Amino acid sequence: MHLEQADSVQITSSPLLKIIERGTIKVPSLEKPLTQEAGMFGTLMFIPITFALISLLGVIMWNNKEQLLNATVMNVIMLLIVLVMLNYF
Repeated sequence: MHLEQADSVQITSSPLLKIIERGTIKVPSLEKPLTQEAGMFGTLMFIPITFALISLLGVIMWNNKEQLLNATVMNVIMLLIVLVMLNYF
């Protein structure tokens, strides 16, 4: 199947961030879905948001050493989760 011979391409995107959720391509004799693997900004958007909120909490609690240590530990755990999700481990 050659993409330049396609009659039409239909793309469905999310309303908020315009992230492509699904795509379909039509060739004269075939209709085939375009596959896209789940990325960090698709269904796993909560991970970078949580990472940023924990970092912000650590900055706010700069003078409280116990909370700063807790935020550091949580950021290390979130960093490991991100690396596992991105298949670096």
